[in-house]
Amino acid sequence: MILDKQLLHQLTSGKILDEGLKGYLLTAYGQEPFPHGYSEQDLSENSRKDIMAYDKGQLELTELAPGERWQQERAELQNLYTDKANELQELTLYVEELEQILRSKGLATSRMAKEDDF
Repeated sequence: MILDKQLLHQLTSGKILDEGLKGYLLTAYGQEPFPHGYSEQDLSENSRKDIMAYDKGQLELTELAPGERWQQERAELQNLYTDKANELQELTLYVEELEQILRSKGLATSRMAKEDDF
C-alpha cells in the first residue's frame, strides 16, 4: 500500500497541512519499500510521527531530485544484493558441509541422489 492524496487526507482527518509537508509525505511513502510493503497502519503511524516532528521543527523537508533519489535507491539495492550474495555463498558452503556429513554416513538427499546418477 502506498500513500496518495486521498489516503493522506483520510489519515490526517482533514487537517490542513503545509504543501511542503504534503509533498514530503507523498514522496516518502508514495512507493512501496523494497522488498517489503506498507500497511495502512504503517502509513498512519509514520505519517503521524513525521507530522509531529514537523510541528516541532525537527523534520528536514528537503526533497531529493529524482536522479538523486534513484541513485540512493540504486546504492541501497546494490548493498542488499551484496548482502544476499554473501548469504547465499555462506548457505551454499553450509549445504555442502551437510551433504559431506551425509555422504560419510552413507546417506543422501534426493538432490544428492540425482547428482550421483549423472
